[in-house]
Amino acid sequence: ARMSAPRRSRFGGLTYNAENDWGSMRGGYFADLSNASRGGYGDLLLTRPLHKESRWELNGALEFARSNSKLINYYFGVTPTEATALRPAYTPGSATSATFWLTGQYNFSKDYALMFGGNLTRLGASAAASPIVERREIPFLYVGIGRNL
Repeated sequence: ARMSAPRRSRFGGLTYNAENDWGSMRGGYFADLSNASRGGYGDLLLTRPLHKESRWELNGALEFARSNSKLINYYFGVTPTEATALRPAYTPGSATSATFWLTGQYNFSKDYALMFGGNLTRLGASAAASPIVERREIPFLYVGIGRNL
């Protein structure tokens, strides 16, 4: 049995942003506007500058995302028609994932910068327990050239 390909989805929602000398906070709720999953999630992101000078900038952040069972089931569930002997049917519940971010920027000039960073996401328990998940911690790295506006 093959896994069904996920349909394209669009999310929209509301956010609240606040900044102070310590750093910034963003909280929000987002829902699937396309009804692919009919799910949603709440998100809290705390960001703190770690180093800043004329050319260099380095930030750390911690993000928590609470996804409802519809969203988790859409991405991590296995329907009975998709099940095999090695991939049992699975209907997960809601889950809270945590992500640690480290991002930075080196300004070559007023206009251009090298942007880099990475994160490590720890999937919530019901997502991580899915038979289609290979590991609970998911790393991500990036590097690129950007233009300062």
